[in-house]
Amino acid sequence: QQGNAEDHAASEALTWLADLPHDPLDCSAADFDELTEELARLSLRLQHDTVDMCNANWNDFKKGLENVEALEQELISARFVCVKGRESLGRARMQLEESNVAAQFRNKQVLQEVCVVMSQLKEAVDREDRAREALSVRHPDYSLARLLCEESKQHLMLLSGGGDSSSISH
Repeated sequence: QQGNAEDHAASEALTWLADLPHDPLDCSAADFDELTEELARLSLRLQHDTVDMCNANWNDFKKGLENVEALEQELISARFVCVKGRESLGRARMQLEESNVAAQFRNKQVLQEVCVVMSQLKEAVDREDRAREALSVRHPDYSLARLLCEESKQHLMLLSGGGDSSSISH
């Protein structure tokens, strides 16, 4: 409704201005005075309409400005969170890389230990195989078989940490 009143006032001013003579010097003094009074009245009316429009829209402008300020604060907070998140992710990445290096080193150590165990087992099995061969011939060599079994037993004891030899049976 306010927009219609403003449109009406503007169209009325345009109509009145269209009816004015092109050269103000062609007007009589009375017409000139009437013209200045009408212009003053229109100017005052337009000024009041502008003030009314500004007053009517001031709350909307103020709310919009408050929204912009709130968004600005949220963006500042979001930037802070992003910076802290980026730093945390960087630290986590570094820790992960360090733990991967440590895990790889530990895996290498475990594999080396397993290789030692496997070598000892292979030696023990080789000695037992040779002892079986010494016993499976036509003339068994009991002393060689016994010596090979003792060596096999020593390899197995190294694996068990030097435990009681009676706990290992053949």
